[in-house]
This record gives sequence, structure tokens and C-alpha cells, in this order.
Amino acid sequence: MRLMSMVAGAEGSSTMQTLTEAMKGSFETMVSDSMSMIAMLVPIVLPLVGAGLVVAYGIKTFKRVTAKA
Repeated sequence: MRLMSMVAGAEGSSTMQTLTEAMKGSFETMVSDSMSMIAMLVPIVLPLVGAGLVVAYGIKTFKRVTAKA
């Protein structure tokens, strides 16, 4: 209720503008931090996923070859 009274008051537009600016700044910071974290993790995760796919394909091929023998 306190927020509603602040928004509805005479200074409501400036309060809402301040709140909007604060939220915008917070989201911009969050996006920037998320993008830097993703950029840092991709070189680590990509080889691990690739190695997992190679191992899975190798096991499948080995099972197929040994089943025919």
C-alpha cells in the first residue's frame, strides 16, 4: 500500500521514473554479468560436451561391432 500512495502522490511521476531507472540499471547489470559468465564458460563446456558425444558414439559403435562377431 505504501508504494501505491507514493505513486499516486504529486511526486508520483518522479518516483516512478526513479523506480524505472533503478530497475533498468539492475537488469542491464544482470544481463551484462550473465553474458560475461556465458563467455567464460563456453570454452570449458564445449570440449566436455564434445568428448561426451565422442565417447557415447564410440560405445555405440563398439557394441554394434561386437554384436556382429
